[in-house]
Amino acid sequence: MTLVIGYGNPLRGDDGVGWAVAEALSHDLNGCDVVTVQVLLPELAESVARSARAVFVDARLGATPGRVSTDAIAPTDADATGHGHGLTPGAVAQLAGQLYGWKGDAWLVSIEAAEFGYGTGLSVPVAAVVPDAVAAVRRLDLRSPGGLSSPPSARTGH
Repeated sequence: MTLVIGYGNPLRGDDGVGWAVAEALSHDLNGCDVVTVQVLLPELAESVARSARAVFVDARLGATPGRVSTDAIAPTDADATGHGHGLTPGAVAQLAGQLYGWKGDAWLVSIEAAEFGYGTGLSVPVAAVVPDAVAAVRRLDLRSPGGLSSPPSARTGH
């Protein structure tokens, strides 16, 4: 089973893109669990440990708003991202392995954002690539867990 974690703050413009992608996926991925959170906390490690694959979806700073990237996540002890989220995806994966013996794989689908100001709704370039981010998660979900050394499509977007 794949666990999709859309995270970020939907009250801060494009930071809510993880939630938008998770919402779109929640209706049509069989065998997947989809959750949304504002902050990655240690409590997520238990949910990750119950999955074969964890896919984190979030906004990120970048020069090309709307660019979608898919990257493998290595478990790490690093706690903070510096972007206001409590833990990094790698730290959650590390905790899942350390506390529960998880041996799955973890991925980050990130979308370069244009706006992090207060307000709901996504900017035009970010909203336009939500379907691309959904497709990136679907490609990961269709792969067999374990042994993936490179993303199915490392960089897409506009």
